[in-house]
Amino acid sequence: MAKIGIIAVGRLKTGYYDAACRDYTARIKRYAGIEVTEIKECPLPKNPSDKEMEAAKADEGERLMETAKAYDAVFCLDIKGKKISSEGFSDMLSRQFTAGRNSIAFIIGGSNGLSPAVKSSADGMISFSDMTFAHHLFRVMLLEQVYRAFTIMNNEKYHK
Repeated sequence: MAKIGIIAVGRLKTGYYDAACRDYTARIKRYAGIEVTEIKECPLPKNPSDKEMEAAKADEGERLMETAKAYDAVFCLDIKGKKISSEGFSDMLSRQFTAGRNSIAFIIGGSNGLSPAVKSSADGMISFSDMTFAHHLFRVMLLEQVYRAFTIMNNEKYHK
């Protein structure tokens, strides 16, 4: 069975985000194993310097990449990534599975983004929009798109 991993910096602190994530996680389980791993966000002072922010991203990045080693393919979610439609996302997942990559992880950075090391080590970068989203909200959006991708792959009605 295929396995999807969501590796995210930060914890969900709001009940409605958590409820939505649990709902989509349960839906995805019809099609694939799903695992969400939360990486602790590095604490920063109130007005961090650029150097402090880069050090925090590097530390978070090391922990993200260590967790991502368990997956056959890793994709970062980043505003500078490739923009694709829901159908394109579904096709990308399908192609990964067809190529023998049975475990795919998606990395969501914290509020300060992802380190260059994480981005360069990924198999690809995907953008959902030119807009910036709260990373907690984005986790819900990613899980919804993963679920939608599986319904598209299986010619089910949800995605229309």
